[in-house]
Amino acid sequence: MKIERYERWFLIAVAVALLLAVAALLATIAGEHAAFPESSERIDPALISSTAPFDQPGVYPRDDGGYDVIMIARTWAFEPAEMELPVGATAHFRIASVDVVHGFKIPDTNANAMIIPGQVTELEVTFDEVGPHSVICHEYCGIQHHIMGGVINVVGGEG
Repeated sequence: MKIERYERWFLIAVAVALLLAVAALLATIAGEHAAFPESSERIDPALISSTAPFDQPGVYPRDDGGYDVIMIARTWAFEPAEMELPVGATAHFRIASVDVVHGFKIPDTNANAMIIPGQVTELEVTFDEVGPHSVICHEYCGIQHHIMGGVINVVGGEG
């Protein structure tokens, strides 16, 4: 089978472009230490509301000066939906879903996670700016997905 000269050059150019794209992707993954999140623990979704600490969602001070934020995601709400933290505080979020996959995103922070039923998702966020910070669900969770949200009010001084 004869391959025309221009076709051969085109095939070589496409192969080189693909190899460069794969190399760039692998370099980015290695350089940014990308990894899949690991579940900190598993929990029966039907028992979340009656299992500690999810039986009392809220914000709790820690001995190290940070705060534990225990949350439940359910169709179409976060519990609690409104929280208050002092500026400079590091919040240690523990979130579980009782029904479907939800998203958890706080714009302009590093908080961006999937909340999967049966798993406890953990993440840390330090709030350096006073004011309200929106909490949004970024995974489609049903017909009223667009109303699922909350707010973290970051205040000056102790909260």
